[in-house]
Amino acid sequence: MIDPAAGALQHMLPTHAIFETIERSVRLSNGRFSLERKIDIDVSAFNREIPASHFLIPLIENLDRSWPFDIEPSPRAVGNLIELLRGCRFGEISSTLGIAIVPDRNRARNLGAFDTPEAVVRYIAGEVVTPLCESAKPPLIVDPACGAGYFLLEALDTLVNQFPRVDPATLARECLLGFDIDDVAIALARRNLSWHFRRELGRDAPDDLSGRILRRADALSDFKDLPIGEGRADGVIGNPPYQFFSGRGSPVALLRKTGGHEKAETLRKEIDDLARRFPATSSGCRDRYKWFINRAVEFLRPGGILGFITPNTWIAYPRYRDIRNLLSSEGEFEAVIDLGSLAFERAHVPAAVMIWRKSGSTKGLKKHFRFAHMSSELWQRATGGDATAFARCLRNAQPFSISESGDFKAAKASGGADSSEPIDSFLDAPRAPHRVTLGDIATLHEGSHIIRAIPVDAPRKSAGNATFPVLIDKTMGNLIPPELGFIVPPRVAPSSTVIESHSGPRFLIRKTGDRLLVAPSPTEAFALAHQNVYVGKIRGARKPEERVVGQAFEPAASECQMDGRLESLPHKDGARCGGDWSIPFLSLVGILASRLITDLYRAGPGGQHHRPHAQFRILFLKRLPIIVVPTEYLPAPPPSEREIRSVVDSFVAKDCDSFEPVARDLPSDREEIAVVAGRIALYHAALARLTSEVVRKRDADSMRALDDLVYHLYGGFRT
Repeated sequence: MIDPAAGALQHMLPTHAIFETIERSVRLSNGRFSLERKIDIDVSAFNREIPASHFLIPLIENLDRSWPFDIEPSPRAVGNLIELLRGCRFGEISSTLGIAIVPDRNRARNLGAFDTPEAVVRYIAGEVVTPLCESAKPPLIVDPACGAGYFLLEALDTLVNQFPRVDPATLARECLLGFDIDDVAIALARRNLSWHFRRELGRDAPDDLSGRILRRADALSDFKDLPIGEGRADGVIGNPPYQFFSGRGSPVALLRKTGGHEKAETLRKEIDDLARRFPATSSGCRDRYKWFINRAVEFLRPGGILGFITPNTWIAYPRYRDIRNLLSSEGEFEAVIDLGSLAFERAHVPAAVMIWRKSGSTKGLKKHFRFAHMSSELWQRATGGDATAFARCLRNAQPFSISESGDFKAAKASGGADSSEPIDSFLDAPRAPHRVTLGDIATLHEGSHIIRAIPVDAPRKSAGNATFPVLIDKTMGNLIPPELGFIVPPRVAPSSTVIESHSGPRFLIRKTGDRLLVAPSPTEAFALAHQNVYVGKIRGARKPEERVVGQAFEPAASECQMDGRLESLPHKDGARCGGDWSIPFLSLVGILASRLITDLYRAGPGGQHHRPHAQFRILFLKRLPIIVVPTEYLPAPPPSEREIRSVVDSFVAKDCDSFEPVARDLPSDREEIAVVAGRIALYHAALARLTSEVVRKRDADSMRALDDLVYHLYGGFRT
């Protein structure tokens, strides 16, 4: 057991012991760090637990002398290593093994401090610092949560380019200021600053420089406790911490649930103090990044510029209306780019970049700003080093404004009509022969609340030669089927409790942040042990009951059958089922995985609740509109291979102008209806083919083509 008296060691660990542990426990493969799987030690084996800072800070301070890997210890490489280790616990074990590193799931959930994509850092620094360099005096740039210091280093490079006659050390001393409350982050940022001077600027940094510009301080504290006054900064940049404090999923509620009542009360008092300090941004919900935006506004002088990457919840969620009102009343947006889940794909945090300028008064404020969604293609260009990718994203961006009620509103087109149809009108459109809801054509089930076990990468045969397959939900991505884990069958009481098993044509939906992740299920039978993953099947496809009773897993071996009243329509790319409607299975999967459906979900009730109850979320999913073929108008013969290939190739090549969008409303003439139904059937077949290609090859061009084709299927409707 861990010694409870060993809250902290009285001295830092020997450097040689730290690096021996790193060489033994960490491996580098394809440029990524991971822990050696062959080391199998639990925290119960610790003689004494070591505070993370006592391991990581000496590691950081001695990296340049003892770096054990075959790649250069650049700030990014070191940041990735430290990020891996911050998700672990450290402990002294036997004298022969020394120090052990054990992954900790709870700590790993809170990572991301050192992982802001380089492309985002370059864009924000350029958009904030470059315009501020037009005056003769170099600007003061502040990062209130500096982490590893990436934003400040990029700002320094911009300043050096703009003021080539000024000594870089002078520019850094007079123009940069970074805060962080994490000792490890400050140690890493100081090390990165010294490395940057030595390797990128060709000189050593002055000894006092890092301590002067990188301060261990809480940027949300009173101004009297900070080395900068209100309204003194020319620019504020960075990636503030994200932490939601409202509702049942807040850290306070979780601490109370796990018995940490004293810690919960301390945290509650801290949150209440911050809410009193920032009343303008605490009315809808309490979220730490809202308070950092509020403090950034206070830091800035009139005319100063803010550049942040944050969660994108502030763009549309009602409970973030207060931050939208603050920003629209205190200044004007230059640009907003919704990155979705592209920036933090591993953490599944949907993000957005804002560039905002503070104004001295409400007079002369620009009413409109550029608002765009970053496409996967442009994101690949950006991460590949294309400095123009963000500008291209904004080039044809639609102008938006903040309405009097505090909501994003599309600007009027020149003809006076609104250039973007309200999403609610599409969600609330009445059913039609070719337009139904997901709940009309499919059944949805949430994961079991009974299975209290964590699926692991374990042998298929568990204790007693019993197998119990469950989905490992975090291995699931958009059109990336999850892996199966095999665990000891759960003990359930009473013994008659039934846990449903699934197999056959199923689709899976996982809600992460504001993005729907959709994928076909594994081909093997599985149970759903996760409340945040839902399994669906097209109505009419049924299997005899498969169930788990007690500890016995009993999958049925029968093939998928259809109800007698529904017609089975064979299709090369997936079974089509229908009574009054028909849709290929893979086409439905592709539609649900598209950007349009995610945006529709976000616009409806499901996107307006931060972590709604699972059952309510299913109700929101059931409202999603699905375009189908009315069965009586199914084309005979079905679309040919040549027609399908033509559509697929054209959309992949972005040459889709010759393909007409599906009419939003069916015409009255039966012959014209048949033409529309034939177009839907063709697009369905092409979507099924694109979905199959994305699942098999993870092809980005096919995914982008899939999104574009879904827009065509939905009448050219864009969110």
